[in-house]
Amino acid sequence: MKNLILKISIFRLSLLVALVTALFMNFFLSPQYKSQSIIDVSSDDAPLVATSIVSSFMSQGGSTLSFQIKSFLESKEASKIIENKIDIDGFFASEDISFFSKYKKRKNNSFHEYLSNKVKITIDSDSQAIFLETFAFKPNDALLLNLEIVNMTVNYLNRTARLTSFNSKTNKVCDLYFINSDVLNSEITFLEDSELPGKVDSANELLLTKALNFKEFCLDNLETRSETPLQDTNLFPSFELRSINADASKKVLTEIYEESLDSFASSNNIKIIAEPIVPENQENKNIFLISLLAFLSSFVVLIGIRILIRLNEEFSA
Repeated sequence: MKNLILKISIFRLSLLVALVTALFMNFFLSPQYKSQSIIDVSSDDAPLVATSIVSSFMSQGGSTLSFQIKSFLESKEASKIIENKIDIDGFFASEDISFFSKYKKRKNNSFHEYLSNKVKITIDSDSQAIFLETFAFKPNDALLLNLEIVNMTVNYLNRTARLTSFNSKTNKVCDLYFINSDVLNSEITFLEDSELPGKVDSANELLLTKALNFKEFCLDNLETRSETPLQDTNLFPSFELRSINADASKKVLTEIYEESLDSFASSNNIKIIAEPIVPENQENKNIFLISLLAFLSSFVVLIGIRILIRLNEEFSA
């Protein structure tokens, strides 16, 4: 083996590796099509231009939602949703797709890992716009996959906004009850709710259940506790208490109303900057570039092996 490595032409062997790589990519990898869309999820209140170094750092907070969406779309949950929405066999495992390109159901090859090579999500550093690129073996499939990603993004925003709004409104409803009973909450003790609710299958369902439990806790305590009118405490004048309670109740009711409106308008936060279209041309396989990298890599590796063999022979002599 050592003699073979020392005698063989490194240049010719590296050239052979590059040629095999080019032939493999050309004949054994199916061509792909790409569809791209650009969406924006930033708030209308966010500044479009950073006028100073300080404001540029402050404006980075608007990018949080973009990165949250990117994390969601790259998660296993998103892959599972896509797997249930589209025809996997038709998209990625049909007979006209080569063996090395198609999706094969194996224990060590999950659909999540396969899909990660078919969906590319990037965020523009200046505008915080989200670029969604989807790849498939048919032009229409690339478009449909992109539309499913956009639809999943809208559903994520709606679900998150409504759940957040519901939790916030539940807390404010309890605040409203407390304001009109005992502003000091002197007789209500909140115990740590550390028990996992039964029959919960998801984290979002867990948050919803705990919010409902908290609301029931508020109602039960307000119905069973012995009321202590604030007028009897002699801590505040009665006319001041009536004024404070009225103003506080009005503020809480206004916040509940505003959040109710926001929860049903969450999809308005997403804007389509560029529509996904049916691709006309196949994606470039970059055969020359990858073959060149294969040539250089094999050339460097073979030279390194030859040097190690000769050094070993010199030290052994």
